[in-house]
Amino acid sequence: MELALRIVSVAAGVALVVAAVTSAIKTVVIPRHASSAITRAVFAVLRRAYDLATPASMSFARRDRVLATYAPLGMLGLLVAWISLTFLGYAAIFWGLDGGTSATVAIELSGSSLLTLGF
Repeated sequence: MELALRIVSVAAGVALVVAAVTSAIKTVVIPRHASSAITRAVFAVLRRAYDLATPASMSFARRDRVLATYAPLGMLGLLVAWISLTFLGYAAIFWGLDGGTSATVAIELSGSSLLTLGF
């Protein structure tokens, strides 16, 4: 049973990493419209937050100032989403491949691999 769970963990981790990298490439590198579910989700959540923060009764000038931050914060949100998915994906891969590794050790290994130049 544990072997099956570890195999599923590796497959899910690979899927998360591939999804994050594919989304980043589609969003940043490809010079034409290429839809990405991660990009759509991040901007949809951000848009809902902005809709709550900028009611229609707000003056145009003030609403425009607030909405001017929508795209930059969306791009920062995408960076956070991509690195978070990559982090979780690698943690799942590390946990699934090493039979003696606990989840906390896999998370620590994933974080040190992604966020430092060496450990």
